[in-house]
Amino acid sequence: MWSDHFINVQELQIGFLDKETSLNLLKKPIDKFPDDAISHAIAETIFERVNGQPYLLQLYAYLLVNELNDANRSQANIEDVAYIEKLVLSQAKYYFDSIFTSAPKPVQTILEALALGQTPAIDLPSRRWLKRRYLLNEQQKIAIPVLGAWIRRQYEEDF
Repeated sequence: MWSDHFINVQELQIGFLDKETSLNLLKKPIDKFPDDAISHAIAETIFERVNGQPYLLQLYAYLLVNELNDANRSQANIEDVAYIEKLVLSQAKYYFDSIFTSAPKPVQTILEALALGQTPAIDLPSRRWLKRRYLLNEQQKIAIPVLGAWIRRQYEEDF
């Protein structure tokens, strides 16, 4: 039914948010947001885990603010980030699973190796696939560390 409506749709890749934008969004998403609710250190820690990936950045922020509201607190602490990451690993399951299962088998093997801290050989087609999806950084590591955590969790559950 919908195929006629999407015949002229063009997919756009917007990439990741830069560090400054990400930190600003985490610390002050709206003007009325308290200045001291999320410290620079906490924002930096979250950015390091998501590398500016918009969906994951928003998910961390959403869950962190909900945690503060539920606990009736006005300031986050660094320990909150580890707790929030457990929630992210669960709530973003379908996002992570989609990335991983859509990858060709050789890329899945490479992602598993990278997540486990190994340094696999990455052939040109696999490198191209990973780079197009912003999944490989210049150091040849997974560009989204929380994705690596999710892959490690899946790997451990399989064994």
